[in-house]
Amino acid sequence: MFNEYGENDFLITYDDIYYFSFRQFKTSTRNQHDYGFYFYKNNDTVHIKADIVGQRAMKFVRPMNLISNASKLKCNVKIDKNKTTYNMIEMVYPK
Repeated sequence: MFNEYGENDFLITYDDIYYFSFRQFKTSTRNQHDYGFYFYKNNDTVHIKADIVGQRAMKFVRPMNLISNASKLKCNVKIDKNKTTYNMIEMVYPK
């Protein structure tokens, strides 16, 4: 996978039914990363396990979203104007 400097947005789809999006910031052109994604089914929902190794490493496990529900979601969660902080994976309530 090409490693680009700056803001990297990912949109991962699975079986034309599920999707998940997230963002990774890379602060140097020398920061190279290895990307590992694992998909599994739990309670009829496909989950994604991400393991990004490198200077700006990320690890998370989340259920994937139904593409058919995309208009109801913002940053992987149900639209809620009180959730105004983006942690690169999802919208959350401000601290």
